[in-house]
Amino acid sequence: MGPLCGRDGEQAAVRGVVADAVAGRGGALLVRGEAGIGKTALLGEAVSYAAREHPAAMVLRCTGLESEVALGFGGLQQLLSPVLPQAEDLPGAQRAALHAALGLADGTARDLMVCTAALALLERAAERSPLLLAVDDLQWLDPATLTTVLFVARRLGGLRASALLAVRDDMGGGGSVRADDLPGLRLGGLGPQDAAALLAGRGRGLSGPELAALV
Repeated sequence: MGPLCGRDGEQAAVRGVVADAVAGRGGALLVRGEAGIGKTALLGEAVSYAAREHPAAMVLRCTGLESEVALGFGGLQQLLSPVLPQAEDLPGAQRAALHAALGLADGTARDLMVCTAALALLERAAERSPLLLAVDDLQWLDPATLTTVLFVARRLGGLRASALLAVRDDMGGGGSVRADDLPGLRLGGLGPQDAAALLAGRGRGLSGPELAALV
């Protein structure tokens, strides 16, 4: 189906997320898996598919960074930046809360007000063009952004907007993200044949024993 070897079913799932946004059946999909399993590549495939098949759609991207996990709303600023000018159309209290949260104005950024403001902003933006929110490394988002992203993801039904989220599930403890209520997709490792095809495609032919040691 596409460039991701052995991931036809997973590619169909994320492409469905894009198609749902375009059709006004917005929702969310949480992709889980251990580090290096292919979550980022799968999100990238969804973004490429959106650009290729639905050029009118707008992609809003954000990647959690361990170095910014203590920077409140830093991830939200990255995610909403392309549509932030439309915040001028929000009611005054929502606009003020969002601007305060993103460091654009003085004031108090109450969590619920910021969450509702972010959702309202995305609702308005989705009236202009379908939206795909692609958020990678959820486990490294600052807590305020994570709360807002999950709040929004749970409320996209019926909108021209969908959220595709990716998170590591091999960290345990404080690194876990509690979002079991969202539709989920867990990535496992590739089988031997798919792994061999992937390595061959990268010009790395291996002997049987070498391949077995890797997969």
